[in-house]
Amino acid sequence: MDILIFGIDGLGKESLEGLGLKRLAARMHQGKVDNPTIQNVISRGWPELYTGKHAFESGGFYQSPAFNNNRIYPTQNTGLSAIKKNIGEDDLLWNVLNRLGYKVGLFTVPTVTKPEEISGFCIAATGAGKFGNGLASDDIHPSNLLDGLQIKDIDLGFRMGYGAFIPKSIEDLEQNANKHIADYFYTLDRVLDRNSVDICFAASRFINEMGYKFLGVCLNEPKSDYEIKLKQTIMDLCESFDAQLDNLINRVNPKHLFIVSDHGIGKFKSELNLNQLLLEIGEMTRRTTFLNWREMARSVYVWLSSNILNKKMPPKIPKYRIEKHKYFSIGFTNVLYLNDQRFGAEFISTDEALDKSKAMVKILNEQVEIDGIADLIHFEVFEHGGGFIGKQDACIPLPNIHCKMSSGLANTERCFDVICKKEYGFETMFERGFYGEHSGCKTEDTLSSYSGSKQDIVDLSSLTNIYNSIINLAKVAKS
Repeated sequence: MDILIFGIDGLGKESLEGLGLKRLAARMHQGKVDNPTIQNVISRGWPELYTGKHAFESGGFYQSPAFNNNRIYPTQNTGLSAIKKNIGEDDLLWNVLNRLGYKVGLFTVPTVTKPEEISGFCIAATGAGKFGNGLASDDIHPSNLLDGLQIKDIDLGFRMGYGAFIPKSIEDLEQNANKHIADYFYTLDRVLDRNSVDICFAASRFINEMGYKFLGVCLNEPKSDYEIKLKQTIMDLCESFDAQLDNLINRVNPKHLFIVSDHGIGKFKSELNLNQLLLEIGEMTRRTTFLNWREMARSVYVWLSSNILNKKMPPKIPKYRIEKHKYFSIGFTNVLYLNDQRFGAEFISTDEALDKSKAMVKILNEQVEIDGIADLIHFEVFEHGGGFIGKQDACIPLPNIHCKMSSGLANTERCFDVICKKEYGFETMFERGFYGEHSGCKTEDTLSSYSGSKQDIVDLSSLTNIYNSIINLAKVAKS
């Protein structure tokens, strides 16, 4: 194989070391290693890697606000389908490589949730997760790619937390995680055996899931026999992943190897609530539980799910009347939006929006000084002044204000104060359920490496530069 690009969602220094990926660490450090610059929890890393553009060019944000029926709500419809509408398909990495004469394989690359019809093969990623559903023919190109293989119970979308898989016990976790690892490498091996390609871009979310849920127990000294057992199980699972990945690379023996990621994962220290900060300065109000029929229906659904269906449901979180105020956060991302004509409010020109945002940044930074949290968060203006990115049928609103956060902080909007120390336990997490980010959260500590003979033309300083480096390497190999 000419080039193998292997993506590990959530790979950073803390997750690499904390989860014991020793073989991978040794392999990476035999080559060229760097920490690509990313816009943490703003621009999705995977689209940067396959488009060569960040979110402010492609629309590939982690989340974006949508406006419909007088409501503002978050959406994650910012993946490949939306990106194609905004920037087209010509510059997608695999299409460029196809035009250069390479056959390309794509294997569960995050945000590529429908199979790309390329020269080579594609098994789509599973978006937010399809745990238990297995592969289907509409996940695969060409449609006969896996004919003759047993794929009905193969699940490549391992994801845990509310709304997905919640293990019943450590043993249940171990059994299902081991099955996922075996399924993943078995399927990838068989596909590569039967469909020879020049370049393969494969990616896995497994380390991401282990880091989000269990990095806290892996980095700390266990507090009980239960935590000792849980930590050993997680380390054993990650060692198995590490060994099978190492075997895959040895078997494929690529001339050029890229290990890439979209972000790092660090210990989850504190939760942030930007709307609560807006409330502190008089620019936000809380929403009452029974304000309208939607909230009433939601309360009934939660009660029925918890008490009748025995589903594990997330605890109550604060709600805000974001449609009624000048600025708002949709949660998760560390940005604020100006409530203007994009969301059914009054028309505000670009210059006026920029002036308003600069004034708001001044007020917010003064407030965080008063609250004594200026060492954790700081606000800056996005100079574009708002507006949209993309074409009419895929318009994505641009944020107005950036909240720069210290590592270990995440804007969950689940706490009732501006900043709360992150509390997480492990002994009851399977019994009570847990969020996607339990003891680890996204960080800018992103790792990438290159192994091969062309280090002089490979730039790992940003994800968009890695995109350019792969293409340049492919051109040089063809010349």
